[in-house]
Amino acid sequence: MKIQEIYNKISANYLFISPILSGVIILIYLFFTTKVKIFHFYYQDQLYYAQILGSIGPSIILGYEFALINYFYSNVHQTFKKLKPLFQDNQYLIFLYFLNKKLCKSWLYYLTIIIVLIPFAIPELHGLLEYILFNGTKPDYYYLSEHEPTFWSLLLDIFNDIVMYLVLFLMAVIIWIMIELVIIIKELRERYSISINVFDIDEAGGLKSLKYFILLIVSSYFIIITLAMIASISPTAIIFISISPSSIITIELIILSLMLLVGVILFIITYQTIENLIDKGVKSELKKISEMYKETYDKIIEISSNKKDNNNEKKLNESKMILDILEKKERKIKEIYHKRLDFKAISTFIMTLLLPIITKLLPIITQSKK
Repeated sequence: MKIQEIYNKISANYLFISPILSGVIILIYLFFTTKVKIFHFYYQDQLYYAQILGSIGPSIILGYEFALINYFYSNVHQTFKKLKPLFQDNQYLIFLYFLNKKLCKSWLYYLTIIIVLIPFAIPELHGLLEYILFNGTKPDYYYLSEHEPTFWSLLLDIFNDIVMYLVLFLMAVIIWIMIELVIIIKELRERYSISINVFDIDEAGGLKSLKYFILLIVSSYFIIITLAMIASISPTAIIFISISPSSIITIELIILSLMLLVGVILFIITYQTIENLIDKGVKSELKKISEMYKETYDKIIEISSNKKDNNNEKKLNESKMILDILEKKERKIKEIYHKRLDFKAISTFIMTLLLPIITKLLPIITQSKK
């Protein structure tokens, strides 16, 4: 069996594989607690929270990231396929080609990975080289500890780095996915003619699946960032801008802000796109109804004025039925318009966005009060 086939099978069962992946990594860390004496979760009636969070945190994040990426690839085509009936003049095929092209690895994919990894890799590499070449400050490695420079501590350091950079790599992939989604949604809004389904009230004119697909990705992304912060996965602050004696903006804070900004932009663009499409669709349909209403109303006046026609009553009843249908259709269209503001989606977005912000600010506020 080819490697690609194996990966495809694993990806297809991502909901089952993800917790297993996290569990295996945790078990490996537990194994190292038996081999490296200074690496403990619990020792002499004391819990070592930093080591627990530093081990279990990345394990959970890695599984979460794996699940999210595979969820995206498993559902992205299906989600956009639901919009197929909304496209006009066979434009869906053109959009599908564009979608497939954007989901392939490109220069943006590699650039995103480099940008995410560099703030973590450079300080670590710099510290290690400085220690080796110039006898600088000793890096925080178990192997370099005076107490236990053993083969197992070296393996633990290597495993730690593999896990951390895997977490960062998958984070970069998620960020790339979100950037591409921003481009795809923007393209959808600007270049394609889409007609909403005016009778599909609960599904926001047929766009609900897209909205909640994006919401799940963005919310999960914010949760992953929060977990990463709790697990202390952050770049060393090699650059800082002092803005006051008590306030320092580190590269960590800048990167966090940029990472959050990607999610915010994606959600806003998606939400605005859906609102714009609904607004455009509603206006178009209301215009049609208005024209039909006027045409039918004029017809009623004409029928009423023609008293010689014996079928007047029948024609009047038919015209009135048409007016009644048009009025009902108008009400349904207006319901879609009023339901375009999805407070549930907005509140979910805000709450998950606040998680990493509060996680970051809480220790700063706590320390400032001391």
